[in-house]
Amino acid sequence: MPYKAKISGTEKIATIEKYLRGENSLRHLANLLDVTHQSIQQWLQTYQSLGPNALLNTSKKITYSKELKTLIANDYLTGGGSHMEICKNMELNQLGRCVTGFLNIMVMRSQKLL
Repeated sequence: MPYKAKISGTEKIATIEKYLRGENSLRHLANLLDVTHQSIQQWLQTYQSLGPNALLNTSKKITYSKELKTLIANDYLTGGGSHMEICKNMELNQLGRCVTGFLNIMVMRSQKLL
């Protein structure tokens, strides 16, 4: 079954551009659209790292390989930046829950090793 975004790509672009012009806060915009603050932050990251057109390509969920998730987690664990910074530097369109969950598992494992 195809993935259908709740908010259209053009609406995401307009929302982020309102934020960038200083018209509203991310939290206020999230409340207006009835989406999470985290979703708006993701849109902003995508807009800033890949440009506004990247927000138009939301016809399917993006999945990442275990190898890429491991690379992100290892970069994070060795002080390469926050997971959002790392994904932005790697020009990843979406961080995705699967990467965040994988990162959390890797962090927990590394803490047990210390």
